[in-house]
Amino acid sequence: MIKKGFNWFLSRLPFYSLFFIFPVLGMMNCQGWNEGSMTSESCLVNTSFLQAYADFYYALVLFSSFMLLIPLVIYIVIAIWLSEILGRKLADN
Repeated sequence: MIKKGFNWFLSRLPFYSLFFIFPVLGMMNCQGWNEGSMTSESCLVNTSFLQAYADFYYALVLFSSFMLLIPLVIYIVIAIWLSEILGRKLADN
C-alpha cells in the first residue's frame, strides 16, 4: 500500500510542480508588474523567456480577479487533469 502511494506521488510530482510551483517561482523572480503594459519591470534572472513566463501568470491572476476566478479554476482543473493522465502514463512504464 505504501509503495503504491509513493509511486503515485513520484509519478505526479514533476507535473504538479510544473503547473503549480514553477509559476509561483517565476512570479517571485520578477517585480514591478504593470497592469497597463502587462510587463514586469525587472527580474532577478533576466531572460526574455522567464519574463514572458511570469507576465503570463501575472496576467492570468489579473484576468481571474475580474472574472470571478473562472480562468484560474479552469487552469487548475486542466493542470490536475493533465497531471493525472501524464502521471498514469509515467507510472505504467
